[in-house]
Amino acid sequence: MSPDNLIRLGRSYAGSRGLALSTVGRLAGGQGTFFRRVAAGRVTIRRVDRAVQWFSDHWPAELAWPEDLLRPEPQPGSLAAVAVDDDPAEDPVQAVHAALDLARARAEAGDREGARRAEDAAIQVASTLRPDGRIASVPALCDALDLSRDVYYDVVRRFAGRRGIGRQTRRGSASDRMLRALANAGDTRFALFRARLQGTPEKTASRAAQEPLSAE
Repeated sequence: MSPDNLIRLGRSYAGSRGLALSTVGRLAGGQGTFFRRVAAGRVTIRRVDRAVQWFSDHWPAELAWPEDLLRPEPQPGSLAAVAVDDDPAEDPVQAVHAALDLARARAEAGDREGARRAEDAAIQVASTLRPDGRIASVPALCDALDLSRDVYYDVVRRFAGRRGIGRQTRRGSASDRMLRALANAGDTRFALFRARLQGTPEKTASRAAQEPLSAE
């Protein structure tokens, strides 16, 4: 696939999910500067192929894949593969459970990578937003994270909008996991947290991913 077409995919995905192109670069290519490197011709064919496969695996069901671009077959356990049998827009809870069941089966078979992809698919399905920009299915998100709904409502009460400014969550806690998931999903109530994540310098991005969220 040509650099221009890969960048097209990146921009289209970013627009559909409400993400910065640098964030999509980290997801699809492993670094925020990925698309700048693609445009400059500084990315190997192997990395391009991996990025295209990532897009195929995570492409939103409601977004049409460009007709003039060849799409690789989504890998088993990916968001796109799950969506073929279970439409997340119609029944996200069922789709999340299907992905988690697949993750457990692959883990029991010793397929760690397959289990991880299936778990990622569950999170992706649960991250679908309503037209107003809020998470579409609270039960699906809670099931995907294996957290109670009480955690969700507590996070909304304490951190939504500007109420969360200056507050922090303990690293790895239930609240931290829920808050991070809502911010990464693009929920408009947590734009402050998402902006912080997107503004993290590239050289410290991986470290920041392990730190507790705050809206300082």
